Amino acid sequence: MNRAKDNPLASRRVVTPGDGVSNTSDVITNQTIKEEGVPTAANAMIPNEPPVIEFDPPIADMGEMIADVAKTVVVKMRNITDQPIRITKAIPGCGCTTPTWPKDPIPPGGSGDCEITLRPGGKQGLKLSKKVTFQIENHAPVTLTVEGTVVAYVTMTPDLIDSPADTNAATPATEITVESTEGVAFKITEVIPPVVKNVPVEASTKHVLPIDWATWTESGSSPKIMIKTDNPKAPSMTLLVKRSFNGNSPNEPTLPKTAPVGPGSTALINAVRASDLAKISAEIAAGVDVNERDRAGQRTAMHWAAKAGNKAVLEALVAAKADVNIKDRQGRTPLWGAVETELDVVKYLVDNGADVNARDQIRSSPLLWAAGFGKPETVGFLLTKGADVKAIDDNGWTPLIWAAGLGQPQTVLLLIKAGGDLTVADVQMGDTPLLRGARTGKPESLTMLIEAGADMKAKNKLGQTALHLSAASGSPEKLTILLAAGADPNALDDKGWAPIDHAMNRTTGDKAKLLEVLKPVSPAPKVIAPVAK
Repeated sequence: MNRAKDNPLASRRVVTPGDGVSNTSDVITNQTIKEEGVPTAANAMIPNEPPVIEFDPPIADMGEMIADVAKTVVVKMRNITDQPIRITKAIPGCGCTTPTWPKDPIPPGGSGDCEITLRPGGKQGLKLSKKVTFQIENHAPVTLTVEGTVVAYVTMTPDLIDSPADTNAATPATEITVESTEGVAFKITEVIPPVVKNVPVEASTKHVLPIDWATWTESGSSPKIMIKTDNPKAPSMTLLVKRSFNGNSPNEPTLPKTAPVGPGSTALINAVRASDLAKISAEIAAGVDVNERDRAGQRTAMHWAAKAGNKAVLEALVAAKADVNIKDRQGRTPLWGAVETELDVVKYLVDNGADVNARDQIRSSPLLWAAGFGKPETVGFLLTKGADVKAIDDNGWTPLIWAAGLGQPQTVLLLIKAGGDLTVADVQMGDTPLLRGARTGKPESLTMLIEAGADMKAKNKLGQTALHLSAASGSPEKLTILLAAGADPNALDDKGWAPIDHAMNRTTGDKAKLLEVLKPVSPAPKVIAPVAK
């Protein structure tokens, strides 16, 4: 690609006052930089140059999404120049988008994987279009479009209402209709503040909720009313209230029973987080609601105590009738936090009624979480209590995939013996447990999966085998294990790379050790080693 031909400014050098240059017809001055947007010195780029990166697919399409639930897609970033390029930064257009990108230089013709995570807000029925801008060393930035549709699984009509000027007991109620778009019956679990009298307890595909205006006024005239359901695809909806002001309105709203202490917490939750048993006992004795939630994550005192692994606090809360299966904003019960701590904490919760097969908003379970972040003995205990070893979340992850990629080898063995499926592949990358273990897991876990009969020829959505992923992740030990088990060093992925090409593409770690393992059994590499920066 001839940059000078395509861009006249490319041949003009940057000068500053005092350089002694008299003829400035072919130089770029500081004024030119200011007016024409030409950067200086080491980070000089050519203005208006063609993109140096090609995205595949060109748009990061999330497809159908659930409100307030994050989703991740992978996009290939291909270097279409004849020189290595390095991405220095990724700038999302909003806080709901999180990008990760290749930190190593991408060689000419090479590509790297970019993960884009988008977490939509709580409003359903929206089409999303976001931007992520990638800054590239010595080149103009490129922008990736991220799209998705937040499906309205449950609709609320209307979603904005006007409060009446006079809100006394005689004021007629305003009816809100909440209805499933899929014809799936669901329950209304809570209305916050409690402005609906006699909330229906039966599941139905349609609920009509009368807003009691006198109760609304007494509870503080909140501009937002949250309606919570047991539908995992629509756990909560927010009704907006446009307040009317009149001379009869109270000067100050009535305060709730337990005023927030600090940013969105309560005195009980603060005491639990401080492990202050005396204060906890005092709050319980004063009659506080032990199931009250904080504002940020909708967590209760039980969630915080379980996350801290504080059995003594849990005992005090359970004695006060705290709900062991109450769910937070993500749909997780206290057991999720407990599985990251000690076995006796997990046992206590389960012995007191915690559901080992509870599911959160993305259909994950305590066993899936424990497989990745808990101890093997915790996983073993949950299995003895009937936890589903074949549970699959909305991302296609099973307990065995979690354990293979992030957990302990002993956990992998426990799950295999319990009937964990070796063939299930996740939704994002198409990784089986073996592929996930090759990518991020421990060598011992890889050995256990191979001995259990995992398919050595399995490929993910990029056509990569376990050997490709081990080479890309920089593990000579895992390469040795896989080759000894019969992995094919000549296998090509979707971009025509053999495992040795992924090793050649690395710029960090001990590349020499990778090549020492692969070269004797591999074809000649296609990839030229990236230029070190």
